Amino acid sequence: GIPITPLACATNFGETVIIKDVVNDLRAEAIVRAIAVASGNEVGVTDHPMRGNVFKKSVIKGAISYAMNIGRTLREANENGLDAAAAIADKFGGKLLFRGTVEETPWEFRDGFTFAEVHLAGCDGFEKYEIFIQNENIYAKRNGELDICVPDLICMLDDKGRPVTNPNWTIGQKVSMIGLPASEIWKTPEGRKVFSTESFKLGFAYKPFL
Repeated sequence: GIPITPLACATNFGETVIIKDVVNDLRAEAIVRAIAVASGNEVGVTDHPMRGNVFKKSVIKGAISYAMNIGRTLREANENGLDAAAAIADKFGGKLLFRGTVEETPWEFRDGFTFAEVHLAGCDGFEKYEIFIQNENIYAKRNGELDICVPDLICMLDDKGRPVTNPNWTIGQKVSMIGLPASEIWKTPEGRKVFSTESFKLGFAYKPFL
């Protein structure tokens, strides 16, 4: 419920744009992405200006600490020769979704987004897995059936326990997939309008992975 404007954009070419008013947040994103497409697919953006007392009521509390604790768990697991993927899933109420090898990764850049698929061949008893990406990991299928989707988190680690970010996977790379539960705010009606299978128009309903 916090206004996205006024927002400011800056390009690598040196232009700056200030948008004072906009119909809604989705329209603001469309405008900013159009600027990005015209600017080598990069643009710097600052938006949602607010006072501190408003900020405290509008963010997901504990999000930075949550990320830091995941990082600490990953580091300690790797230092002690443990399975980092399993350690993170166990400690943070998640699930080890899949282990396998990257087979192919078709992708395209369209409308300011990177659309991609990561096709994995399973190992250790796992079979086939597919991850569908719109910049980030949006949903995944196991043997052709929906396994996990936004707003839950779909995370990839390599065989050395290091995070693999998009689009930095490679053919033949061994990876583990972890599912982590989203904050409850994303599962509210307001949250689903912003970040869910509904907002991405995927044609299917949110399915908790646990």
